[in-house]
Amino acid sequence: MLERAHLLDRVRSVDDARVVALVAPAGYGKTTLLTQWMTSASMPAAWLSLDPADNDPVGLLSHLWASLDRAGMIVEGKVGDVRFSSRPAADGIPRLIRALHPGREVGLLFIDHLDALRTRAAWDVIAALIHHLDGRVQVILASRVEPRLPIADLRARGFVVELTASDLAFDEGEAALLLDYVGVEPGYDVADLMINTEGWPVGVYLAALAMKSGSSGVSPTSVRGDDVYIARYLRSAMLDRLSESKRAFLIRTSVLNRLSGPLCDAVLETTGSERLLQSLVQSNLLIVPLDRVREWHRYHHMFQDLLQAELRLREPRAVDGLHRRAAKWFESNGQPELAIHHAQAAGDVPRVARLLERIGRITYSTGRSDTVFSWLDWLEERGGLVSHPAASSLGALAAALSGDALRSARWLDLIADQSHPLARLVSALHSRSGVAAMIADARQARDDFPPGSEWTPACIAVEGLGLLWLGDTDRADSLFAQAISMTEPLVAVPTATVALSERALIAMQSRDWAGAETACATALRLILDHGLDGYSTSALTFVVAARLARHRNDIPRAREMLARAVRLRPQLNVSLPGISVQTGIEMARAHIELAEVAGAKLILREIRVILDQCPDLGLLPVQWEELTRSMATMGPGKVGPSTLTTAELRLLPLLASHHTFPEIGERLYISRHTVKTQAMSIYRKLGASSRSEAVRIAGEAGLLGV
Repeated sequence: MLERAHLLDRVRSVDDARVVALVAPAGYGKTTLLTQWMTSASMPAAWLSLDPADNDPVGLLSHLWASLDRAGMIVEGKVGDVRFSSRPAADGIPRLIRALHPGREVGLLFIDHLDALRTRAAWDVIAALIHHLDGRVQVILASRVEPRLPIADLRARGFVVELTASDLAFDEGEAALLLDYVGVEPGYDVADLMINTEGWPVGVYLAALAMKSGSSGVSPTSVRGDDVYIARYLRSAMLDRLSESKRAFLIRTSVLNRLSGPLCDAVLETTGSERLLQSLVQSNLLIVPLDRVREWHRYHHMFQDLLQAELRLREPRAVDGLHRRAAKWFESNGQPELAIHHAQAAGDVPRVARLLERIGRITYSTGRSDTVFSWLDWLEERGGLVSHPAASSLGALAAALSGDALRSARWLDLIADQSHPLARLVSALHSRSGVAAMIADARQARDDFPPGSEWTPACIAVEGLGLLWLGDTDRADSLFAQAISMTEPLVAVPTATVALSERALIAMQSRDWAGAETACATALRLILDHGLDGYSTSALTFVVAARLARHRNDIPRAREMLARAVRLRPQLNVSLPGISVQTGIEMARAHIELAEVAGAKLILREIRVILDQCPDLGLLPVQWEELTRSMATMGPGKVGPSTLTTAELRLLPLLASHHTFPEIGERLYISRHTVKTQAMSIYRKLGASSRSEAVRIAGEAGLLGV
């Protein structure tokens, strides 16, 4: 390690900076500098290295939480306060901030390989983190590319310090020290080396390794700071001096982000990879151990990029086969997500579909719907959903649970005429053909699934919903109880929460308040433990909790639970018409019980849109009509937070972010003018005169995070 004292002094001296950003291409020592800063820090420091899996915002939030907690920056006992959240930027980040130790300066958060993030949702999590931290934790970022963050705004306010390639480049003194540390004999011309490498640290390092090894034709002037020359250099000075077996091993295993002996044996269809790996590590070939026992390794990122380029040049037809064998190994060794990654790289549509069908449900049942959608979108782009009804059925279900009506409708059309049992089940839940057909499809799906199927509880619960909406309460309650008893943790959590909420409602109608409280409390715990508070089906649980709190005269709790349900109103749509209508009716009743008549009337008007498209929902249209008629004499009611429309509720979380109106419009696919019009309406309904005041009032009303 070459300590870069002047750079460390520079970054340590900027205590008032909210963000320190190191932005430079590969090989400029960004990770090294961050490591030196962290190990010498006098305050708590958290570290997070990102990879492509962090493009799922729920996974990214959980990793941020774990990093801060491991660094001791979270208040003891607050571990359970921040769960995986399916709305991480809007809900999870504020909760995480409140779990930090009190006081302005808590510590440092190092985030390396920020360029691994590709999705807007993931970038929004990092932006929300910086925005809400408000300088309490200094965030240090390292990236190969300019971060998609509000850097310009932070720069204008003097809140960001930036180091670029010119700042990170070696000077002559550092280059000379590094050559000495590597053990290069005296006699080199450092000035010439600096001219050719332009101070690129990895270029200086590679030149030092080559000169020490005595490679022919290598001198301080033979390494220049450009990728093309470095690739040529690696071939001539590093790869060409290896045996053919070692050279082939490096090039072919470059498709792997993690290396182990057994994995490499499987991918290369050979033996002895463990010994070869160890010998390569000892030869200082830019291979990094990932654990203390040195079972797993990885290539330096730049080295891997260049090896992959060499693979495409030498053996382009071998790439798919290498990825296929990697996918097979990971699948056989209980790592299906890594198997999907390699299967996608190989273009192996059947394997991706099969793996998705296997783990898709458990993935979205833990709040990671974005990951599921990325797999489904990949399959759809390659025509894989048409020939895999189970995958498209799973997609339609996941989209419905997330309130994504467009995806749900598109994938429902693919399974309209399919006889696959999962397609029948999903079609039943969407109740497109009415309640009677819904019950019949659920029963048929249950019969068609093999005995002991993980989907059987869902079939039973959907049949129970149909019977409940036809007025057969006793049989429905029995089926809900049966479904709950059969569900397994992490597999059928959404099914269990719906069944428990329905049982609570049935108990309330029988005035069994104790039974209702027990069922509702269990459903709430499942939702919060598994990060399902952003799923449309969770709205019913929150409404039931609000009505129960109102019954025991706990008004603050009732308003808190109802606010959680209201935040999910934009996701109540035709993708799950029956559940959406039932939830809306119960939500209207909760508003009436809290004397919020205007809010109740607004919700009933929104439900009417769903009923116009799906009228055959048993007794639900009758209940809607009776409730609407009973409210006719109540007057218009008072305008307030409960009267925010679904469009305004969709906009509200973005008002609390750093985004400008044009940026908000891009995210909601509406014009800047529409954003402004809706924002003005929000201000009026909340009694606010500015954006910040509206955010404050909405937060106090429970409409922004919890």
